[in-house]
Amino acid sequence: MTDETTDVSTIKTACVVVRYFDQEAEKICSAFWELYKVFKEGVDADDIPTANAKNLYRALIDSLTNHDVPLTNVIGFGSDGCNVMMGDNVSVKTRLMRDFPGIVIAKCVCHWAHLCASKVCKQLPEGVEQLARDIYIFFKHSDKRLFVFRNFQSFATVEPHKILKPSQTRWLSLLSVVERILEQWEALRLFFIDITTNPAQRAKADVRNRAVVILEKLSNPFYKLYFCFLEWSLPLFNKFNLEFHHNLHEKIRTLYQEILLRYLQREYVMRTNLGEINPESQRHQLHDAALYLGVKVYELLKHPDVVRKPADITQFFSCCKHFYKVAATEIKKRYNMEDPILSKLQVSEPASALSHNFRRCFPTLMPLIKLVPRIIAPPDNAKKQVIDDQWRNLPNAKARHPEGLNELSEPAGA
Repeated sequence: MTDETTDVSTIKTACVVVRYFDQEAEKICSAFWELYKVFKEGVDADDIPTANAKNLYRALIDSLTNHDVPLTNVIGFGSDGCNVMMGDNVSVKTRLMRDFPGIVIAKCVCHWAHLCASKVCKQLPEGVEQLARDIYIFFKHSDKRLFVFRNFQSFATVEPHKILKPSQTRWLSLLSVVERILEQWEALRLFFIDITTNPAQRAKADVRNRAVVILEKLSNPFYKLYFCFLEWSLPLFNKFNLEFHHNLHEKIRTLYQEILLRYLQREYVMRTNLGEINPESQRHQLHDAALYLGVKVYELLKHPDVVRKPADITQFFSCCKHFYKVAATEIKKRYNMEDPILSKLQVSEPASALSHNFRRCFPTLMPLIKLVPRIIAPPDNAKKQVIDDQWRNLPNAKARHPEGLNELSEPAGA
């Protein structure tokens, strides 16, 4: 697993982490391998230092061969999804697939979850995210404003928490920003009313103008609607990002299905093969009245200032449906719901491996073994038979040694 970076001295480097089975520890381990320079020193004039696929691939292979690691040990590769690493034409991935037939390629799930969150948040009105940034910037360099704000926090009986900074590169951190602003909403509104109306507040014209813009949004219930919607929706991605480590295939499918059920008709989602569902289907979208967007949204939609603006309500529902549609489309674009390898990894889960009932549907490991030829060479049928026999006998071994095979947690490092 590798990722490139540029250090403070502007030297292009790449970090490599290796995953392997440690026979002494009897578990799968991940360990730092090397931080190597992408460019060779004293290169030819024609070899322009560029972090392209050719140089990254060459440096990665050199990192292994220089330490006498047999290249037959290379069975998988993982990185983020940038084109130079994972592109379908000229990339590190295509070179690995060319030189190591049967290698397992895995894009970083954290990275594509972040990309999905980034794409979907851009479907909401630009002013929603901008409000979070404007509030943070307003307090950023003024201890006086923070001190005055504490009085309004006390008056509104909310915790004296700091306003958080929205990250421009880590969209999955947006949830904590949204939760904090909702928590402080009334205190913030009162503070900005004071800034814009109290003669004692001798704010400069530009400061007052910025405060007026923020106050207008804080006083607009539709902005609060969008923040409540984000507070209910973003945990889908954050929870997945925290829990994806085991049973990845099912967790991605569950996330995808849950998103589909939030804006498409249940009958269509539940009765159609997940890989065949069209997330952009207009015919199967729920009507606005059937949309459920969380308790806070449900309650706020009854607010008189919201009810009297039906056109804005329609626009709000449209944005929310588009939010989910883009989320589902991005996930489907990045992941095969019928992934040939990950869909078969259930056989390695302890509960499945120790179950007699599981053998009725999955009597052998051979479908999975055939898909990972770099682990067991195709001609080596004797080794395949030993492994298959051991796996098939696990339920019997549990019956003979129940005290030693009751642990159903996931394999460490898997």
